[in-house]
Amino acid sequence: MNHWRLEQPATAHPEIATMLATMIDGTREWVEELEDITDEFLTWRPYPGGYCAGGLLMHMISCDRLWIDKGILNQTPDPTDPAMIYDQLDSQSGGTWPDPPAESWDWYWALFQKHRAKTIEQLSQIEDPSKVVGSNGKSDYSLAWIVAHLVQHDSYHGGQIVMLNQMWKKSKPISTW
Repeated sequence: MNHWRLEQPATAHPEIATMLATMIDGTREWVEELEDITDEFLTWRPYPGGYCAGGLLMHMISCDRLWIDKGILNQTPDPTDPAMIYDQLDSQSGGTWPDPPAESWDWYWALFQKHRAKTIEQLSQIEDPSKVVGSNGKSDYSLAWIVAHLVQHDSYHGGQIVMLNQMWKKSKPISTW
């Protein structure tokens, strides 16, 4: 029998703990859906210039870094980090995604886990989720909004990776007997 619970990390604020637990569990769910991950799958695209699993993982990491390091902490993300290098190439708003590093699932997953641990650690320090920390000129945003946005972002792109995995498996030639 499964016993599903949200394992809340120790945080300065219970609202943040719930959102981080949701992020952790959401990631667990989409990763468990992935099957037969190959190095080729990570760079496979359903159409030229479209997104691929490796590119989505790099994008997810870079967004965490930009929202937290830059948006909350007013720090510059490490420009030598592979995800930040990829972010500089990213022209997804124009509908074309650059080629991600041709690396293994283990490489991508280790990089993702390293950054996710940093994300959880940094966000766990939030004491006042309602604090407004930035503005883009049209809107301002609170710490709670940033955390909720990152939870949604992880789930959204994790689902895309799962869908790509299903498409990848279906696009492979079926072997004959």
